[in-house]
Amino acid sequence: MDEPAFEAFYRKTARLLWNRIYRLTGNAAKADDISQKAYIQFIRLVDTSRSEPEQRAYLYKLATRMAVDEWRREQRESAPLGLPFLSRRNPEEQAEMRTGVEKALGGLSVRDRAILWMAYVDGASHQEIAEAVGVGAASVKVILFRARKRMSEALSSLGIGPEVLR
Repeated sequence: MDEPAFEAFYRKTARLLWNRIYRLTGNAAKADDISQKAYIQFIRLVDTSRSEPEQRAYLYKLATRMAVDEWRREQRESAPLGLPFLSRRNPEEQAEMRTGVEKALGGLSVRDRAILWMAYVDGASHQEIAEAVGVGAASVKVILFRARKRMSEALSSLGIGPEVLR
């Protein structure tokens, strides 16, 4: 996309995009940042053979994904160790639970830890996990089931049952 075409596209879409991101985030500064990042990504990836409505839809999709990613990052950072159930405990219980969970995670394979973390802390979809780990999307469900089972067994051996994690 050449500069005049981009300027025209930007003038038509900037206000609408910013409003959309602001509605998603509720924060003007985040809407500014995400909009800017979305346009940068758009310029790099845009298929100029697409119609303007298709390009606009693609831009909105990019920006929406960025807003969701930002929300996920904030959720991860707001909970200790990314484990929300810990925040409902007193400090002694938190320390004990954190140690137990870390020990149980440490006993799992790297792949199991990665898949569990991506699914339950990062909130990644099965497709995203499949791409990151290098397996088929259909396999993620089975691998995730087995990883959860191994994690549950590891926690049980430490005296931490599933009811404690709720």
